[in-house]
Amino acid sequence: MAVSMGKYRGWIAVLGGVLVHLTLGTIYTSANMNPYLTSYIRERSSPSDLTYKVSVWLFSLQIAGLGLSMFVGGYISRRIGPRWTPLLGGWLMSAGVALTYFTVRHSFYAILATYGLMFGLGIGIAYTAPLACAMKWMPEKKRMVDGLVLAGARFDFNYWFNISHLQWMPERKGLVNGLVLAGPRFDFNYWFDWMPERKGLVKGLVLAGLGGGSFIFDQVQTAYLNPNNLSPDVEDPEDPSSKYFDNKEILDKVPVCFLMLGGTYAAIQLLGALMIADPPEKLQADPEKVDPLVRSPSEGSLNFDAQEDSSVLNERLVPKPIERRSLSPGQMLKTREFYMLWFMYFLNGNAVTFISTLWKAFGQTKIQDDHFLALVGAFSAVLNSAGRPFWGWMADRYSFKVSLMGLCTSMIFFTMTLVAVPDETDAGVGSKVMFFIWVCGIFGSFCGNFSLFPTATAKTFGPDYVAVNYGLVCTCGVVSSITGGIITSALMSALGWFGMFSLVSGLTLISGIIAFFFKAKNAEGRDV
Repeated sequence: MAVSMGKYRGWIAVLGGVLVHLTLGTIYTSANMNPYLTSYIRERSSPSDLTYKVSVWLFSLQIAGLGLSMFVGGYISRRIGPRWTPLLGGWLMSAGVALTYFTVRHSFYAILATYGLMFGLGIGIAYTAPLACAMKWMPEKKRMVDGLVLAGARFDFNYWFNISHLQWMPERKGLVNGLVLAGPRFDFNYWFDWMPERKGLVKGLVLAGLGGGSFIFDQVQTAYLNPNNLSPDVEDPEDPSSKYFDNKEILDKVPVCFLMLGGTYAAIQLLGALMIADPPEKLQADPEKVDPLVRSPSEGSLNFDAQEDSSVLNERLVPKPIERRSLSPGQMLKTREFYMLWFMYFLNGNAVTFISTLWKAFGQTKIQDDHFLALVGAFSAVLNSAGRPFWGWMADRYSFKVSLMGLCTSMIFFTMTLVAVPDETDAGVGSKVMFFIWVCGIFGSFCGNFSLFPTATAKTFGPDYVAVNYGLVCTCGVVSSITGGIITSALMSALGWFGMFSLVSGLTLISGIIAFFFKAKNAEGRDV
């Protein structure tokens, strides 16, 4: 009876995590809000000449704040627990949204502090604790949920419990599938401390909120601000390709919208946090030891010990726990693999910043249907979450190197050809269909970065220091969010849409070329 009650209490904690992440996922509504916010500032606030190429800084600071505070959330959770940490971070985020009711009337630069940095810092603090808590529950079954059907593909999470300790099993699918839904940055050590058998399913459910947040609130924002489906009709004399709203009914609602959203987020976060609690110690699983990681003889490269005889083969299904050694941050910084991962992630991050912020602004130049564009944003957010298991499966089936090269190719194709979307006046519904497919394709491509890079870090350098090691890799995200803003604000007017698409595609191409030369190996001598 106690076990049964523990199981149901565990699902309550999972639901609480879903609710918290539902609000955190609204970071991807920034592109949907950008036209309304920028238009309001041009008409009612300052600077009156604000353009989309400058407003991209809002999303850049959100990502920078998230990256700076992610690990802080892990430390805070150890101090005050998994219930109060997401509430603290969530309410910091919600306060940033609500305070934008005031800052939007003042200036864009004040908005950067509330809806930019403050918003991102709150998300980073709240992100990890619900995940770590949810994965401590339900250890009573050895076999986890066998399969997850997303986007037409089947993903076997049954291996995750074994592979989460980097025990080398025959197909080694678990690590990636356990990480694919984890989002941009998280505290691996906190996760590796607890290895309940349903981690893959639980984590997938909690992080489904990330996609659900944008899917829901894109529609809420548009329905409130623009119920009559009006299109922007004010052109910037210096940039005729960009259009802005000047409708009084729409602009009057912008400040109030932030107040309503902030209050709604805070209420959902309170409800979710009250449902989150750690399980009793008897329901928590113990950590296990894993295979050793050793340096290869070749200078600057990494390999795993590949000693394997018939006795080892016979013991694959019952791995023998042995002592292992991972690379410390200092050791990792002496390898070329770290710098290759850092620069690949950095280069792809610039494309993520550009597309995530300006896809709707570009769509408004082709399609005069604001409700449809909000729908595109909603489904692209779903692809952003659902695409991660696909790229995880790709890494399992082929390798990180092959998967990243495929990801870069897909990003380049969809980004370079997005400019080919015809005007709605010329192609009718065909314009909408192509734009919908292409934007979803872009989001379904770049989301793979957030599953491939944490996996590559864990496999290449080992799990013992992976929180710090991946944190060092993730410093590129803070840098790319800043450089992405600089590139867009400085070059958008000169290059135009096609020029910017070409530029970010060129950066992605360089990332793919670097991936070709990535040489880290696993225990069987294959690419990680």
